[in-house]
Amino acid sequence: MNLNLHTLTNAEKKLMEIFWESKEPMKFSEISHECEDTLHLSWKPQTLYTHLTNLTKKGFLVCERSGYKKTYRLSVSKEELEQQSLRKIFRDTLQGSLKNLLLTVSPDCHLTSEEAKELHKWIDETFAAPKEDGK
Repeated sequence: MNLNLHTLTNAEKKLMEIFWESKEPMKFSEISHECEDTLHLSWKPQTLYTHLTNLTKKGFLVCERSGYKKTYRLSVSKEELEQQSLRKIFRDTLQGSLKNLLLTVSPDCHLTSEEAKELHKWIDETFAAPKEDGK
């Protein structure tokens, strides 16, 4: 599934925060209650239903029906979505180049010497060619 956080409207992002906090499937009434109590949004039921339908169509939520009652649950965690978004930026914008990434963030990045050593060690361990036995 190729979901992108950037396709969410501000209202949808706020709504997703409820699901990311809960991590549990929620009934429409529970979602409505959370919108009012947590987000201080007094949406009409049709407005909330429209946002939930859009999030379901976009693939961020799964809607399960039991009779006339609907339960909504996450299709993917916030962490997975963030990783997907970062991988897409890395692949599409930086051409998958670690060098391009480091050059992009380096003006704003202030590493301590210890952090620089850790980064260097990680790069060596992650990207070094495997050593042959005995050599």
